[in-house]
Amino acid sequence: MKRTFIIGSEWLYYKIYSGPKTADRVLTEVIKPVTEILLDENIIDSWFFIRYADPKQHIRVRFHHKESHLQIRTIQLIHELLMPFIDTGMIWKVLTDTYNREIERYGKSLIEPTEQFLFFYDSMMVVNILDQIEGDEGEKLRWMIGLRAVNEMLEIFRFNDIEKSNFIQKLRDGFGEEFGMNKDLKSQLSDKYRNEKKSIESIMDKNNDTNSEYAPLI
Repeated sequence: MKRTFIIGSEWLYYKIYSGPKTADRVLTEVIKPVTEILLDENIIDSWFFIRYADPKQHIRVRFHHKESHLQIRTIQLIHELLMPFIDTGMIWKVLTDTYNREIERYGKSLIEPTEQFLFFYDSMMVVNILDQIEGDEGEKLRWMIGLRAVNEMLEIFRFNDIEKSNFIQKLRDGFGEEFGMNKDLKSQLSDKYRNEKKSIESIMDKNNDTNSEYAPLI
């Protein structure tokens, strides 16, 4: 199985450096329309993004082309829609890079389905949600819908409640170690949960879907 893809192969990989607010705009005003065009024109069949810091914040976007020579269309569209952000200094750096598949993490049998299904549809869902929310209320909706989306994803893989809890605890411990979880942050998260408990229970309850204020986003 091929592991490494550089520019000119079927995968095109961008790193776009900006602040977090600008990154949201790039996702909704650049990546969303570009990918809709590319999918409609049958140039790509999947794409996905992640937010990252190295340590500068940026988004990493990967496009999978049906034929490698079709990359030129993607490059043209990205250039056209990114330039206004670059000209105003809202984006300070754009790179193309080598895409190294994490085969050991996902396994040879799962890496392509993960790229072409899980990451792809998750990324589309996120940019569509970002396109519909804004302001202070939008900040709250982001993480609440994120909770619901994680739960839905675990249910797709048929996790029961105990398995969900064990899995999330492992992720919590892993991220806590990676990002320096301390007593103060734990206390802040506990306070946030207590303050938002009713809202969390509401969005997690599927019986509320049709009547909930979140219905258009679920």
